[in-house]
Amino acid sequence: MKDIYLAIDFSEQSEKASREAIKIANDLSAELKVIHVFDGHIQAPGPYHSMPGASSLWMEKYINEARNKGKDALKDFCEKHQVKESHFLEGDPAKKLVEFVNDQKVEFLVMGSHGYGFLDRMLIGSVTDYVVKHCECSLLIVKTETTD
Repeated sequence: MKDIYLAIDFSEQSEKASREAIKIANDLSAELKVIHVFDGHIQAPGPYHSMPGASSLWMEKYINEARNKGKDALKDFCEKHQVKESHFLEGDPAKKLVEFVNDQKVEFLVMGSHGYGFLDRMLIGSVTDYVVKHCECSLLIVKTETTD
């Protein structure tokens, strides 16, 4: 295996997954490649996102600021860990991640799991669950404690 892909969202869980991915890449003398998916719909602040009359200019400004922070965080992560290749994608995180991984014929993907309990998964879904069901590559899911 020459490449190890890491999906990150800059959460505590993805930090734990990044440590595992870095270790595996080092152990296998593989290149670490990083994927981040920006979801502008989630980045907009709570009730203002769908509030009638909310300024679309203000919303676009807010989303662009969040997008730029995501790009900066990805760049900082790559510089810190000497990652040569990264991918900043936009859209639904679960679907975009699976689409990218399957299209690129990724062999191995490492990602964190937020440890959502059953009720949270039922209400808001889980990127990890979707990736496990739809990804064509081998996966390492770095788990955290569940909230059940």
